[in-house]
Amino acid sequence: MNMITLTGNIGRSEMKELNDGTKVLKFTLAVDKNFKRGKKDIVYWFNCSVFGTYGQAMSKFAVKGSRVMVTGEMQIPYSEKNEKIYQNVNVTSLEMIRYVNDDEVESLANELMKDNDEDYVATSEDDDNIPF
Repeated sequence: MNMITLTGNIGRSEMKELNDGTKVLKFTLAVDKNFKRGKKDIVYWFNCSVFGTYGQAMSKFAVKGSRVMVTGEMQIPYSEKNEKIYQNVNVTSLEMIRYVNDDEVESLANELMKDNDEDYVATSEDDDNIPF
Protein backbone atom coordinates (compact mmCIF):
# COMPACT_ATOMS: atom_id res chain seq x y z
CA MET A 1 0.00 0.00 0.00
CA ASN A 2 1.31 3.44 -0.96
CA MET A 3 0.18 5.83 1.79
CA ILE A 4 1.85 8.77 3.49
CA THR A 5 0.75 10.96 6.40
CA LEU A 6 2.37 14.38 6.80
CA THR A 7 1.99 17.28 9.21
CA GLY A 8 3.21 20.68 8.13
CA ASN A 9 2.36 24.24 7.14
CA ILE A 10 0.68 25.27 3.89
CA GLY A 11 2.77 27.44 1.58
CA ARG A 12 0.90 28.62 -1.49
CA SER A 13 -2.51 27.28 -2.47
CA GLU A 14 -4.88 27.66 -5.42
CA MET A 15 -8.00 26.13 -6.95
CA LYS A 16 -7.67 24.90 -10.53
CA GLU A 17 -9.99 23.31 -13.03
CA LEU A 18 -8.72 20.43 -15.17
CA ASN A 19 -9.59 20.04 -18.85
CA ASP A 20 -12.39 17.60 -18.01
CA GLY A 21 -13.98 20.12 -15.60
CA THR A 22 -12.74 18.47 -12.40
CA LYS A 23 -11.83 20.99 -9.69
CA VAL A 24 -8.58 20.46 -7.82
CA LEU A 25 -7.09 22.25 -4.82
CA LYS A 26 -3.31 22.42 -5.19
CA PHE A 27 -1.05 23.53 -2.35
CA THR A 28 2.51 23.16 -1.13
CA LEU A 29 3.21 21.70 2.28
CA ALA A 30 6.38 22.51 4.27
CA VAL A 31 7.46 19.75 6.63
CA ASP A 32 10.47 20.67 8.75
CA LYS A 33 12.96 18.45 10.51
CA ASN A 34 13.70 18.82 14.20
CA PHE A 35 17.38 19.57 13.60
CA LYS A 36 19.47 22.03 11.60
CA ARG A 37 22.16 21.36 9.04
CA GLY A 38 24.61 24.25 9.43
CA LYS A 39 22.65 27.49 9.80
CA LYS A 40 19.59 26.41 7.79
CA ASP A 41 16.59 24.44 8.96
CA ILE A 42 15.91 21.39 6.82
CA VAL A 43 12.49 21.74 5.18
CA TYR A 44 10.91 19.17 2.88
CA TRP A 45 8.34 20.53 0.40
CA PHE A 46 5.42 18.50 -0.90
CA ASN A 47 3.03 19.36 -3.74
CA CYS A 48 -0.44 18.31 -2.64
CA SER A 49 -3.63 17.89 -4.69
CA VAL A 50 -7.17 17.46 -3.37
CA PHE A 51 -9.72 16.59 -6.07
CA GLY A 52 -13.44 17.27 -6.47
CA THR A 53 -15.91 18.71 -4.01
CA TYR A 54 -13.68 17.83 -1.05
CA GLY A 55 -10.96 20.04 -2.54
CA GLN A 56 -13.45 22.84 -3.14
CA ALA A 57 -14.64 22.69 0.47
CA MET A 58 -11.11 22.60 1.89
CA SER A 59 -9.96 25.52 -0.31
CA LYS A 60 -11.71 27.91 2.10
CA PHE A 61 -9.35 26.79 4.88
CA ALA A 62 -6.13 25.95 3.01
CA VAL A 63 -4.40 29.31 3.37
CA LYS A 64 -0.71 30.08 3.73
CA GLY A 65 0.57 29.34 7.23
CA SER A 66 -2.23 26.96 8.26
CA ARG A 67 -0.96 23.80 9.95
CA VAL A 68 -2.53 20.65 8.53
CA MET A 69 -2.20 16.89 8.54
CA VAL A 70 -2.65 15.18 5.18
CA THR A 71 -2.88 11.54 4.22
CA GLY A 72 -2.53 10.41 0.64
CA GLU A 73 -0.70 8.50 -2.07
CA MET A 74 2.98 9.36 -2.59
CA GLN A 75 4.22 10.16 -6.10
CA ILE A 76 7.89 10.98 -6.75
CA PRO A 77 8.72 12.69 -10.07
CA TYR A 78 12.32 12.98 -11.23
CA SER A 79 13.66 16.51 -11.83
CA GLU A 80 17.11 18.05 -11.66
CA LYS A 81 16.26 21.64 -12.61
CA ASN A 82 15.65 22.96 -9.07
CA GLU A 83 17.64 22.49 -5.88
CA LYS A 84 14.38 22.19 -3.94
CA ILE A 85 12.92 18.72 -4.22
CA TYR A 86 9.13 18.54 -4.15
CA GLN A 87 7.32 15.30 -3.49
CA ASN A 88 3.79 14.94 -4.83
CA VAL A 89 0.93 13.70 -2.64
CA ASN A 90 -2.61 12.96 -3.83
CA VAL A 91 -4.51 13.79 -0.65
CA THR A 92 -7.34 11.57 0.58
CA SER A 93 -7.69 13.15 4.03
CA LEU A 94 -6.88 16.64 5.27
CA GLU A 95 -7.28 17.68 8.90
CA MET A 96 -6.89 21.28 10.05
CA ILE A 97 -4.66 21.46 13.12
CA ARG A 98 -4.38 25.23 13.39
CA TYR A 99 -5.96 27.74 11.08
CA VAL A 100 -4.21 31.07 10.56
CA ASN A 101 -7.40 33.11 11.12
CA ASP A 102 -9.55 31.30 13.72
CA ASP A 103 -12.19 34.09 13.75
CA GLU A 104 -12.83 33.55 10.04
CA VAL A 105 -13.25 29.79 10.57
CA GLU A 106 -15.83 30.32 13.32
CA SER A 107 -17.74 32.80 11.14
CA LEU A 108 -17.70 30.42 8.17
CA ALA A 109 -18.78 27.47 10.35
CA ASN A 110 -21.73 29.49 11.68
CA GLU A 111 -22.69 30.47 8.14
CA LEU A 112 -22.55 26.86 6.94
CA MET A 113 -24.65 25.68 9.88
CA LYS A 114 -27.24 28.36 9.18
CA ASP A 115 -27.46 27.41 5.47
CA ASN A 116 -27.74 23.66 6.13
CA ASP A 117 -30.79 23.04 8.29
CA GLU A 118 -30.92 19.36 7.33
CA ASP A 119 -28.07 16.94 7.84
CA TYR A 120 -26.40 15.80 4.63
CA VAL A 121 -26.67 12.10 3.91
CA ALA A 122 -24.24 10.60 1.38
CA THR A 123 -25.78 8.57 -1.44
CA SER A 124 -24.40 6.19 -4.06
CA GLU A 125 -24.77 9.02 -6.60
CA ASP A 126 -21.93 10.82 -4.77
CA ASP A 127 -19.56 8.04 -5.88
CA ASP A 128 -19.86 9.23 -9.49
CA ASN A 129 -18.16 12.50 -8.51
CA ILE A 130 -15.01 10.81 -7.16
CA PRO A 131 -12.23 11.09 -9.79
CA PHE A 132 -10.45 7.86 -8.81
